[in-house]
Amino acid sequence: MSWLALLFAVLFVFISPTVHAVSEEERAILRELYDSTNGHAWNENNGWAHNTDDVCSWTGVECKFPAGQIATGEQIASGQNPIVGLKLQDNFLTGRTPASLWKLTSLKTLDLGFNPTLDVDFSSLPSSSADTAGI
Repeated sequence: MSWLALLFAVLFVFISPTVHAVSEEERAILRELYDSTNGHAWNENNGWAHNTDDVCSWTGVECKFPAGQIATGEQIASGQNPIVGLKLQDNFLTGRTPASLWKLTSLKTLDLGFNPTLDVDFSSLPSSSADTAGI
C-alpha cells in the first residue's frame, strides 16, 4: 500500500461522520426525564448532567446505532438515530417520569426498576396494544 493510500485510509477513519443524531424532540424528552426525576442526584448521570452532544453515549441510553459507529450515506441523509432503550435501573431516580416519555416511538426497552421512590406516569401511554407492541 502506498503512503498516499494509507494517508487517505487514516483520514477517512478520523473524518468520517458518526451516527449520533437523535431528534431534538427525543433530546428534549430525555432532558425532561432528567429534570423531573432529580437527575443531578442519580448514581450514574454521565452525559446527562452536562447535556453532551452525543445522546447515545449518555448513561443508560441505547440508540439504534451505537455511539461512535461510522455512518452510511443513508444514515447521514436521514440525520436520525432513534432511542431504542433506556436502562436506568437502580440509579436513584426519584419524583415522577414525564408523560412525554411515551413519545419515544422507537423505544423497545425501558428499565426503571429498583428506583423505589420513582412514580412512573402512565397517563399518556397509548391505549392500543398495537401502539405499545414494541415496549
